[in-house]
Amino acid sequence: PVALAAGLTEALAALVDSFLEHGFSGVGERWSRFAFGIGTEWEVDTGAGTVRGVCRGISERGGLLLDTGATRSVEVLSGHVLRYGGRP
Repeated sequence: PVALAAGLTEALAALVDSFLEHGFSGVGERWSRFAFGIGTEWEVDTGAGTVRGVCRGISERGGLLLDTGATRSVEVLSGHVLRYGGRP
């Protein structure tokens, strides 16, 4: 258990160092390899309305990027996920 905790701590410290040095781009690609739902359809209630689109990842600010079919992705910084994981 101690060796496992030490290994996890070292790995986390390396990710934090990368984030501090390079911002999200330092960990974003790695995060994307393990992220759930990229390429699937999402529906989010933002409080100002409902946004529907295909998940393209997360932004530098941690927002959910949804391709709504418009000319660019919409960044959702907060909201209630109504549906996710469906086929686009």
